Amino acid sequence: MVGRGRPAARRGGAITSSSYLNPPLGAGLYSNPSSILISKQKRQAQYVQDSSKAPPPSRLSLQAYKFLNPQRSSSINPTSTSNLYPPLFPQKFFSSTPKMADEKKGVHNLQSKTAFDEALNVKDSLMVLDCFATWCGPCKVIAPQVVKLSDKYPNARFFKLDVDEVPDVAQELGIRAMPTFLLFKGGDKIAEVVGANPKALEAAIQSNYE
Repeated sequence: MVGRGRPAARRGGAITSSSYLNPPLGAGLYSNPSSILISKQKRQAQYVQDSSKAPPPSRLSLQAYKFLNPQRSSSINPTSTSNLYPPLFPQKFFSSTPKMADEKKGVHNLQSKTAFDEALNVKDSLMVLDCFATWCGPCKVIAPQVVKLSDKYPNARFFKLDVDEVPDVAQELGIRAMPTFLLFKGGDKIAEVVGANPKALEAAIQSNYE
């Protein structure tokens, strides 16, 4: 029997007090480190051998791989919003050439003698010409009424002409006061209304409107 203190040491391979309290460094692990490397190399060789014997992947496996690992095409710009938001309608529904403006809607501005001559040569409908000036107060007052008349009489063509911008046409027409409204039909002047008088202007339009 041993008294208090450290346990007694056993001789002949038995546990001694020093080996019990201070086990060797690395005790309980592989005694030969080279065996670890050899075992790892064997496992790698076995994995390569097993992989070479594996059958080729099926079509379903390839499709699943492509679905889970999509590849970005180099022809697509990831920053382009056109790729994220495609058009709702095909391009064929839109024309690349602009359509001609409908002269029978609204009041169109004639900015040259050529434009005036072209409008006058259209002889199949009534033409109403508003000769105005930008500095003319009564011209600004009656302008909204002229727009309403253009909506009320869609078969007539309404135009306006700035006498200061196209003075040669104003002189040709003999304009001396603003506003002056001239009505043409078949290329000929058929009526004239001087002053901002919407009732007189509508009466002249009604009498020549078809």
